[in-house]
Amino acid sequence: ELARELAARGEHARAIAALDHAAEEVAGDRRALVPVLVLRARSELALGRVDDSIATLERARALTSRSAGARGEIAELLLDAHRRGDRLAELCAELAEHAAGFAERMTLARAHDELGRDDEAAEAYTDAAALAPRDPEPLMRAIRVLMRAGQLEEAIAVSRMLVRRAPRDPRFVTELAELHASAGRRTEAIAVLVDAGRRAPREVALHQAIAELYVRWDEPERAEAELERVAELDPDDPSHLVALGDHRRSGGDREG
Repeated sequence: ELARELAARGEHARAIAALDHAAEEVAGDRRALVPVLVLRARSELALGRVDDSIATLERARALTSRSAGARGEIAELLLDAHRRGDRLAELCAELAEHAAGFAERMTLARAHDELGRDDEAAEAYTDAAALAPRDPEPLMRAIRVLMRAGQLEEAIAVSRMLVRRAPRDPRFVTELAELHASAGRRTEAIAVLVDAGRRAPREVALHQAIAELYVRWDEPERAEAELERVAELDPDDPSHLVALGDHRRSGGDREG
């Protein structure tokens, strides 16, 4: 606690001295030693002692199991330290050999990403996604990297994976549809939306997002059908009726 207070006040040299004393006291207890080392690495990094910080973090990582919660914090700090030391390429080489869990694979992917290594980053993100099926972030990042690299078909394939994992999430459904549309495949794009709506007939947010996309794509009949459905599903929200009325007015149906 003393070390935390000292670090919070910016007295990192004194914090490190306090942490060294604490490390001696818990030297035989791995679980207690790891957070001490992580705090030490933070203070070393704050002092600009990048190499020392990396060495301390590597020591902490060696003491943790693959499933330990501290591993994520260690990986994040390792990324920051290597970034500050202009050593991201070195981190990539190391983690390519030793990235065991989700946190480290994400760190590897992010390091490749920051270095502009699009193919390696996309592969590492999808590898990380396999270890955390409920976390959408790796696949979202992979899509962004692939789009940056102009690999539209590959981005569509990853987007399909994301929709399969979260078929009711309007963000992922509409993104997949828009990717198809950007490839000039309007029929496939609409099929994505139709299929998603059929699978989740009572998801207000999803049908609202589908309606908005149909409006943008100038699909008035499809848009009206979705706007009507949203108004039926959520009758207590008058904004849905307003949206439906605006749509009809813009289409020339003043009475409607």
